[in-house]
This record gives sequence, C-alpha cells and structure tokens, in this order.
Amino acid sequence: MKTLFVLFIGIFALSTVSVKESTLSLIVFEGSDWCSSCRKFEKNILNDVSVIKFLQEEGITITKIDFPQRKKLTKEQKKINRHYSERYQFEGVFPTIILSRTDTLLYHELQVPEMDPTQFIERLMKIQDEIR
Repeated sequence: MKTLFVLFIGIFALSTVSVKESTLSLIVFEGSDWCSSCRKFEKNILNDVSVIKFLQEEGITITKIDFPQRKKLTKEQKKINRHYSERYQFEGVFPTIILSRTDTLLYHELQVPEMDPTQFIERLMKIQDEIR
C-alpha cells in the first residue's frame, strides 16, 4: 500500500489516507457548462464525502472528459477527448460513467439514474469484482 497526500479543493480538507495501487479509473464524460444531469452527478455523487473516501481507499482515480459548449477546448484537449471517446465507444450521452482497468482493455459502463452515494458505491463495488 502507498500513502497518498491529498488536498481537496472543494472541501478544504488536508488529509493523509492509505490507498491501494491504482488499477481502476472512473471515466466521466460530461458537459460541465451545459449538462444539468452532469452537474447533479458531480454535486450529489462525486463531491460526496463517502464516495471520495471510497474512491481513495480503493485507489480509483477519476478522469473527467469534458465537452463544454461555452468554454473553448485546446487542440490538445480535443485530441485527448477524441482518444477517450474512441477508446470507450462514447455515444454522446451525458453523463456517461465508466469504470475501467488501467492495465487492460476491460471496462464497464455504469447506469447512474437517480442513484444516491450509497447506491453508487455499492454499484462500483459490484463492478470492481467483475473487472478485477
């Protein structure tokens, strides 16, 4: 196990936690400046303390792939977005949430309609077992 030093900007907390090696990544395809469902997922799930703690303890990293309408993306960011879109066969539905292994091509798309943080964590635990 590694010790990870973490600073949460949104929570303004400084803490040290023990985490597993990161072999899983939570990929979030979002439209940050226009998608109300994306903002709701961010606020109610990703910013929840229990979800943050679970992701840290399990060594699950978060990668956000943003498709804003008002904010201009750099050429490099567009290239990265295209890569992730092709890699995960993104179909333009926002938000799309994927749990992916970082060392293989295995991944699983999550359906997260109206989940609370506890249900989201339970769903992640089940998928973790399937793809590990």
